[in-house]
Amino acid sequence: MKVIDALKHKVKYPLSDGFFETVVIERGLSPDAEFTAQIGTSKQFNLARADSLASLVDAINVGEGQLNISLSQQELILNVANSIYERYGEPLLGGEKQPAIKILE
Repeated sequence: MKVIDALKHKVKYPLSDGFFETVVIERGLSPDAEFTAQIGTSKQFNLARADSLASLVDAINVGEGQLNISLSQQELILNVANSIYERYGEPLLGGEKQPAIKILE
C-alpha cells in the first residue's frame, strides 16, 4: 500500500487524489512511497491526516454536495485534528477554547 492510499483509508472521506497528494508532499512524504508502520506513526503522516481532516471540515457546507456532515460530526472531526496538532506542538484550529463567564445581575 502506498502512503497516499493509507492516508485515504485513515481519513475515510472521498477527497480528490490531488488533494491527498498535495497534503502528503507538503508534510514531507512521498505519496508513492510504500506505507510502513514507521511512516504510520510518524509526525509527518499524522500531521497530513490532521491537515486532511481540517480541510474537510473547512470545505464542507453542511448538506451540500455528496457529503452531509452534521455540526456535531464536524466538531468531532475538528477535535481529532486538533488533538493531533496539539501532540506535535502545531497551532490549533479555531484558537484555544477559553472558558466563558456570564455575570448575571
